[in-house]
Amino acid sequence: MAADRLPAAELIASLLAFSAAPSIAPQDVAADVDGDGVDLGVDSHPAIATFHSATASATTVFTPLIADSADDITFAPVAAGNLIGGLMVDVAVANDNETQARIYTGGKRYLRVEVSDDAAGTPALLASAEIIKTAPLSAAKPAQLEQLLMELDRRAVASRGAAPANQATLAAIIA
Repeated sequence: MAADRLPAAELIASLLAFSAAPSIAPQDVAADVDGDGVDLGVDSHPAIATFHSATASATTVFTPLIADSADDITFAPVAAGNLIGGLMVDVAVANDNETQARIYTGGKRYLRVEVSDDAAGTPALLASAEIIKTAPLSAAKPAQLEQLLMELDRRAVASRGAAPANQATLAAIIA
C-alpha cells in the first residue's frame, strides 16, 4: 500500500474532517452563473468541487467549470493539471441528472464553480454546486481524496449494482 493511502475504515472516518460550502445555490439556470467563492484557508488544501444537474432542455448545453482566485475577486478557470478527474464536461440531455466531482489540487485560496448557458434567457436546467473542503488539520493529500472517491464509487456499485459515470455523487460522499 502506498504511503499516502489509508485503510478504508480510516479513510471513511476522515470524512469527519471535511466540510461542504455552497458555491451555487439550487436554481433554474437561465444565464451564466458565477458561484460564490469558498475560502479554502490560508494554507490552501485539496478540495472537491461538485456540480449537480437535473433535467436539461433538448436545445441547451451548459458548461460547468471550476475557477480559483487568490483574492476572491478575480477568478480564472482552473487548468486541467490542477484537477484530478480533468475538466468538468458539458451538460446536455444525453448526460443530465448527474453529479460531477473533481479534486482541486491548485494553490489558490478561493474556489468556485461557474456555469455558462449557451442559450441565455431560456431556463432549462436546475443546478447547484458545492465545494467540499478539507479541514486544515486533516492535511489530506490529493491521492487520499482520489482514494476516497474510488472507495465511494466501489460502495455505490456494491449497493446499486451499476457504476456511476466516472464520478462520485454528493449523496455518496456525505452518506
